[in-house]
Order: sequence, then structure tokens, then C-alpha cells
Amino acid sequence: MRTTTFPDGSGVHVSTNLAHPLNLRLLPFPVSRFPPTGHVGIALSAGFAAGICAGDRLLTEGDLLRSGIPVRTAWDRAAAGALEAARTSDGVRVYVRTRPVPGYPGSILQVAVPGRPTTDWLAHPETFTTIDRHLTTVFGKNPVWFAPRVGELYATTGDHAALQAWATRRFHDSGLDAICPEPIHCTDGFPVVERPAQVQDNS
Repeated sequence: MRTTTFPDGSGVHVSTNLAHPLNLRLLPFPVSRFPPTGHVGIALSAGFAAGICAGDRLLTEGDLLRSGIPVRTAWDRAAAGALEAARTSDGVRVYVRTRPVPGYPGSILQVAVPGRPTTDWLAHPETFTTIDRHLTTVFGKNPVWFAPRVGELYATTGDHAALQAWATRRFHDSGLDAICPEPIHCTDGFPVVERPAQVQDNS
């Protein structure tokens, strides 16, 4: 896996007065908010929501009410922390490696970042836009993303029957870690699932 760094053009910065580190969590179902007794959920698109964690524990509305931190502020701080964990003197560090997919003629890259699972970077427009812009530079065109399970994020430049079948198998084999088998696009910084009526095999 090779490492690349690139200038950090994000617009969020880490606050120094956090009571505890906050982390993003990509949730594979559509919610705007859970009830006060449930976990915080911020709607990202029809298929995804963002959760907010303290460490690995998903926070509830009650947790944030007691801490005095508004939901939007906590979400932004979690994104800022993710970017800070990946930041170096040269910019934001991203790890990429080529991942062969049987029957797929194109190039697919597995993408990772320091700190949290890379799939959680889809849970905020600042973090998702950051890696989407980087892979756009790598490919020379907008990437298509696949996130079949927690911690596994892949970028390529198109869809294909073999690629779709491979992502679907990884999704179904992932149990509680499963996220999404379909292609994902970065739309204004938010993850939007593409569900075509039929995937064409162009081989």
C-alpha cells in the first residue's frame, strides 16, 4: 500500500476544549434524528446517516444534552478530529493500494487513512470531499465509491457487473459490519447510493 499526502483544503478545525474525543460513524440506514433516548443520527442521504461516537460508543441525544454540545457542533468536531488524525506537515495522509477484482478490467483502489475506519469519512461532507478530491486527482475523473463493510473503502472510475457482484458478496459476508453493496457517489460532499435498474457488463 502506497502513501500519498495532499494539501488540506478542509474548512473545519479541531477545538481545544473537547471533554473527550469525538468520532464519526457511518450508519447504513436513513435517519434524521433518533429519539432523545436513542443514538444521535444525522441524515446524510436516503441511504445513510452519521452517528457520533465517544471512542467506539455511539452517543445519544441525552449524552450531548448533558455535555452541552449541540449535535451539529459535535458532528463538525468529529470530522475535524478525523482530519487532524490524518494530517501531516505535508497535508492529509491517504493510503492507497490496487485491489484486483476477478473479471473486472478496470483499476480499483483500496483507500485507507490513519486513525478511524475510512468508511467513517463518508459521514461528513468535509472528510468525504477531502478524499473524493484526492482520488479525483489520482484518476483524472470523479471516482465511484464502494463501501461493502466497515473499514473497507474502494474507489474506481466506473461500474461493471463483475465489480457489482464482488461488492455484493463482500457485503453479504460481512454480518453486522455490512454497509452497502451498491456504488456510492460523492454529491456535494454527501454519500448518495446509485441503484441502477440493471448493471451492464461491458467486457
